[in-house]
Amino acid sequence: MLATGVMTSKCGAGRYARETFDPRWHRIVDESLSLRTGGAEGRRGYRDPVARRRDSSPSWTPPSTLRWSSDDRTAPVRAAAGRAPLGGHGAGLAAKFATTAAAFDESAEVPRENLEALHASGLDKALLPSEFGGQDLSYRSYGEIVRLLSEACPSTACIWVMHIGAAIGLVNMSTPEVARFYADELTAGRRFANALSEPSGGNLFLLPLQHAHAAAGGFRLTGAKRFTSGCEIADHFLVNALIDDQPTFFGVAVDDTIRFLPIGDTMGMRANGSRLVEFAGTLLRDDRRCPATDSAPAQPHRRRARLPVPRCCRRRRQGDRRACPQPRHPHHRRAARHHAVAAIRPGDRAQPP
Repeated sequence: MLATGVMTSKCGAGRYARETFDPRWHRIVDESLSLRTGGAEGRRGYRDPVARRRDSSPSWTPPSTLRWSSDDRTAPVRAAAGRAPLGGHGAGLAAKFATTAAAFDESAEVPRENLEALHASGLDKALLPSEFGGQDLSYRSYGEIVRLLSEACPSTACIWVMHIGAAIGLVNMSTPEVARFYADELTAGRRFANALSEPSGGNLFLLPLQHAHAAAGGFRLTGAKRFTSGCEIADHFLVNALIDDQPTFFGVAVDDTIRFLPIGDTMGMRANGSRLVEFAGTLLRDDRRCPATDSAPAQPHRRRARLPVPRCCRRRRQGDRRACPQPRHPHHRRAARHHAVAAIRPGDRAQPP
């Protein structure tokens, strides 16, 4: 997305990598596409899982030499004048997180002390724009930090990524006054989480189907969201819903209209705190809308225009299942669902109970 400016899928990223990256990466990219699509794309090229692991995790900059970069938001990882290595504590934090990762996974307890240690190190604030007291940490430096954390404790890394994504998203999309509020909340140690994916939405988390209805002070949302890592310790959510049939983002503070329902264990990452988040008439404040109503007119959602309906999918939608030579191919499942959603008229969309 950073390279093309277009939201894509995991397979789309793999195709881009296959066309763009150096040939030495083609083997692992083809392997990944084959595993992702069940053999429909790419091809299997490894018999030795150790070799595949080695190719998927090549040598990186040692943690002790990792430095922040503020040259630009997409700058490569390199030393920047006056910056200290990962808050001076990167390698030590990662080593500590690694010693407790298995225990947190076994107990399914959210590693809150790890997240507090990351905040105390200055990493949360470093990702803020400079006008809000941050250090404009580059995305590549951010990616390197996520790699380091993921090696030590995947659950900690997952929650931190969602926390930072929601917080920085609200800062970047809000009016200056509201952006300052969220920047101050992040700096003060408040927790953020995403509430975007819907139970029936698959991976189309930017295409909500749940409507929020006009109410005093904004809109009321009744529905549910899933894939909400860190939700139980969150103070603020980044939420999306349909407003006049347009996908719209809001910042929402946790209150008693929001409940967290267990969804069972996820092997390998049971400590990420992901729950089904239930909204029961939750107020989406108009002044926390992104962007605010008076700052810019609503823009049409652009994603639909980028997915032309394949001929086989058009014929399948008319009832001819034989038209598609690979009806179970992931591309056709996603395209068929996308165009089925796009074809629903505003009055036909399911209303929340």
